[in-house]
Amino acid sequence: MEFCKRLIKVRLLALTLGLSTLIATAGYAGQEELMKSVGDALAEGNATKSQLAMTMGSLNALLATNPGGDLRPAYQAYVENAEKTKKDAESTRQRVAQMNSDSTKYFSEWRIDNQKIANGKLRKVAIKRLEQVKNDYQKSLESLDRASGRFVPFITDLADIQTALSNDLTAQGLKAAKNVFKKANNDHSEVQKEINAAIQHLAATQAALSPTAGAK
Repeated sequence: MEFCKRLIKVRLLALTLGLSTLIATAGYAGQEELMKSVGDALAEGNATKSQLAMTMGSLNALLATNPGGDLRPAYQAYVENAEKTKKDAESTRQRVAQMNSDSTKYFSEWRIDNQKIANGKLRKVAIKRLEQVKNDYQKSLESLDRASGRFVPFITDLADIQTALSNDLTAQGLKAAKNVFKKANNDHSEVQKEINAAIQHLAATQAALSPTAGAK
């Protein structure tokens, strides 16, 4: 009888330790999942930034073609870059939706786990850490969301230029589209500003989530 009681106690202890390990592993898995989401978004943001620069470079190179020069190579380069930028705009929109989904799950679970911490001082610090990470993440999400909105007029500018010049790739055609070229540059600046802000906040979130030792 005594042996059976001891056996039950051992099994209950093993079960408790197992559940604790499972909860800790689940929490860490959530951190890893969010870190991957942030890392993917950061890589995507940097790639979009580079592509925007290439698109504007090809757009302005087309406008700056020397008198008497062949417009076709510069126009083709512009068309290819404009298409890539259009895809980046769609990727940014999808990324916002994915990050919203990831953050809702992760931060909710983190908040619940913080409430389980018995030590009051540690719980207070853990709650503050949650708010710091969540704040940077939310700011990056808001910047990407604004960038997604800013992409709309910019993509329209690029499409208008492409359509107009596809039927009138001449010096006069370029002259007629000059105001749209100017608008595209302005709209690009708005998109770029939000992409830069998103990259900054994503980098801060990544650093905050990184499982690396810091200063003692």
